[in-house]
Parts: sequence; structure tokens; C-alpha cells
Amino acid sequence: MCKQTIYNLRLSNIAPNNTNLVTLSSDKSEYSVRIPAWLRSKGKCNITVQNVIIQTKNGTGTSVVPSNAHTAVVEVDGLNLLGYSNQNGSQALTLCEIPIDSNQNDITLVNPYTFTSLNIESSVTIKRKCYNPTNENISVSLNNNKIKFKEGAQAYVELTIATGTYSLDDLLATLKTQLEAQSSTWGNTYTYTLTHTGNNSVTISNTGNDGIFDFSGTNTCRLFLGLSKTIHTISNISVSLNNNKIKFKEGAQAYVELTIATGAYSLATLLATLKTMLETQSNTWGNNYTYTLTHDAGNGTVTITNTGNEAVFDFSGTNTCRLFLGFSKTIHTISTVAGITSDIALEALPASSITSDIPVDILDSFLPIPMNEYTDIVVPMVVNLSLEFEED
Repeated sequence: MCKQTIYNLRLSNIAPNNTNLVTLSSDKSEYSVRIPAWLRSKGKCNITVQNVIIQTKNGTGTSVVPSNAHTAVVEVDGLNLLGYSNQNGSQALTLCEIPIDSNQNDITLVNPYTFTSLNIESSVTIKRKCYNPTNENISVSLNNNKIKFKEGAQAYVELTIATGTYSLDDLLATLKTQLEAQSSTWGNTYTYTLTHTGNNSVTISNTGNDGIFDFSGTNTCRLFLGLSKTIHTISNISVSLNNNKIKFKEGAQAYVELTIATGAYSLATLLATLKTMLETQSNTWGNNYTYTLTHDAGNGTVTITNTGNEAVFDFSGTNTCRLFLGFSKTIHTISTVAGITSDIALEALPASSITSDIPVDILDSFLPIPMNEYTDIVVPMVVNLSLEFEED
């Protein structure tokens, strides 16, 4: 039977008895705390941010927060919070936000936040920042002014977003203009649609149903689009997705590899497209076979037959559409009226647009709040966490 064990973890920027436990950044706006191995080995846990105290004035009573700042933001690296861990990124995650009262010497978190952490890393870094709405929120110095994409067989192009202060609508409109300009340069002239929906997600599509966005870099605007740090694609059949080929032959003919046009397909439209392509090639060979491609929704299979009761499909390559038809990576032969039927589960055709898969970050600018120098008696920042583990 499992039991819940709770540990209280205090993350302070000062460790009087062991300076090796805490490392400060050069401007003292962030600090890293080493986490003991025995605690990390316990694995997944529920984390509650019980309390945060941030000193906002130095020893002479001078505020270290800009006069126009209204909210402090506490960011964290090393906790791998559920819902954010798929970012695999270098950007920190927001642990909590606290209103700033310029009349007070410090600010304190009022309402606790609770998260699930998949695992805790060997070092946890706490970053103390504040909103500054008057500064740019997209710039090269903020590492968030790039978007990298391609269409069809084109090489990737990395576009640069002009430095400035953007709302989300402003950013989407700017990206639309830049993406369409590049598409015209390639000769595709696709129209792009970037939409911010009511459930706080962003959707990207284009009239060519073809485009791949590479958000695996560290300087992209992906967090403001709610997209994880990986490759995202608009089309569901294309050369760049390695799934746009079907290779077959009839009788003594040599194999022919047909190319499916790049686009967004349902299973029904894919089967109809393949029927046309196979029959066109059969006519070219002079066999004039009629092909039938049938989806049995009840059994989850696709069956391919033709009026000649003969054809060989080579699905052993790496760029075929076989997974959407439910065929294993081998040779499949039509030799009877029954044709060939799926021998593995059909893979669903992916969506033909890109939609946020992580929360959309707020477009605002952040400034670090320097820690300044204090004595060991006055602690400028403390984060108190409650860690709940399920143990045998």
C-alpha cells in the first residue's frame, strides 16, 4: 500500500553554513541550489509553492525594482513541471507571480500554487524578474525573434522578427506578412492564417496545406505561439514528411514509384487520390485495370483490389504512405479477387494545421531584479516548496 510523504524544501539565495550549495548569477538576479540525490531519486511528486518572499529594497531603502514595474515573476529551471516539460527548452518556467507594492520592503506570495513535477534535476535555478511593459518584448537580446520554416522541397529559411513591443495579435499579423512574403519568394504564394482561439491556443494554416516549422532552436518565438520545442508540420502528406510515395507494378512491368501531391488528406480523399493514380499508371502500361480501395471502419482495415487480380506493392521503403493504409513494411501482392488487406493497425492522418500544444506565454517584457548585497541576517529571497511523494 502506498503512502504520501511530504518534505518541505527551502530554496534561499543564501546558505550561511554551506556556500557550495548555492550559486549566484553575476547580477545576483538568479540563484541555483543543489538538490540532494536521495530526494531526486524519489521521482514524480506534487509541488506546492507555499511561500515566496522577495526583498525589493536594498540596505539603504532604495528600491531595486523599476518604478513602472507592477508584477514580480518567479521563474524556475530544474523542476520539469507537468504540462511544460515537453518544451525541452532553455527558457525557464513561471513558478508564480506576485503584485509589487512600492510602499513595502518586500513582497510575499499570498495564494499557493500547486504543480506536478515529473522529476527534479540535480540543481534548481530560481530567477527573480519583473514585468516592464515599456520595453520591447521581441528582440535578439531576448532570444525570441526568430521563426524557421520551409514549404515543400525548399530549404529552411529563418526569418527575423523586428525588435519591438507586440501584442499577440500584432505578432500573428507580423508573422503572417513575413511567411507570405517568403512563400511568394519561393513561388508558392500561399496565404497564411494565424488565429488566436478562445481557449488560448494559436492555429497556423495555409492555402497550400504544406509547411514545416522548426521550433527546436533556442531563439524562436514559439512560446508566444504555444508550440513545443520540436518540428511542427501543416501538411499531412508531403516529401518533407517522408510519406508521399507508393511503389507498385503489374505483371512483368518494372516497379514505378508514384508521388502523392503535397496536401492535407482525410483517409477517404487519400484513397480516392491513390485510386486515380494507380489507374492512370495501369492505363499507361496498357492494362487498364480498375482499382478499388475500400476502408472497413468496423475492422479498421483498407483493402486494395483490381480487375486484373494482379499487382505487387512494395512498401519496404522509408517514404511510403503505407502506415495510413495499414500495411507492414514489406511486399504485398494481389493475386486473387480478394486483393490485399491491412495487416497492421491504420495510423491516423495527422491534422493539417498547427495548433498550440503547450500554454501560450504572455507577450510582455521581463527585467531581472538584482539581488544586491545583504548580510546573512537579511535574506533577499526565499522560495518554500512542499514536495509530496507517493511511496511504498
